[in-house]
Amino acid sequence: MPPKIKNFIWLITNDALLTKDNLIIRKWPGSPKCQFCDHDESIDHLFFTYLVARVVWAVIAKSIGADNIHASLSQC
Repeated sequence: MPPKIKNFIWLITNDALLTKDNLIIRKWPGSPKCQFCDHDESIDHLFFTYLVARVVWAVIAKSIGADNIHASLSQC
């Protein structure tokens, strides 16, 4: 696996990706809302619960013959 992908996976699994919820913990003054919908932005939201993410996962699942789609990082 390429180092950039390993690094990205490490950031996601260690909750270190700078999503708005993590930025607010670091005293960022901005809004926690997702840029594209009304939910708070988090890793789970961006990669699993956001509508576009769910569609992408559904397409991937269908293309590989899977019948379950994870709803959060912890389910992976």
